[in-house]
Amino acid sequence: MWFFKSLLLFCALVLAIEAKERHECEIKHNVTDADWEQMKKGISHLPDNLACFMKCALEKDGVLDNAGKINFDKFNSYIDNWVKLTEKEKTNANNCLKTIAPIKSCSDIQPLYLCLVNSDK
Repeated sequence: MWFFKSLLLFCALVLAIEAKERHECEIKHNVTDADWEQMKKGISHLPDNLACFMKCALEKDGVLDNAGKINFDKFNSYIDNWVKLTEKEKTNANNCLKTIAPIKSCSDIQPLYLCLVNSDK
């Protein structure tokens, strides 16, 4: 159950962020339908192209600033609009996200992803 909720959270975040820019970031990072199918099955580590896609999406919509820091107001707005999380899950995700280093490279997105995946623990 936790993984399904976490996967839903991640997918909803990506879809919300990418409503306008999705096509550009998908093309730029060669994200295919097969990549999305892999995500639906559940993965514990993002492949490089999906990590780069997510970083691109978060930057384009201002969730990540120029220094790679998370804009929590923007982030929480997406969460509130797209996924129904308990207060505990929101708190867990935010507390975890506050501990990660700035996201400057695609591989830096992995800790953010893990915070989302593990938000219900």
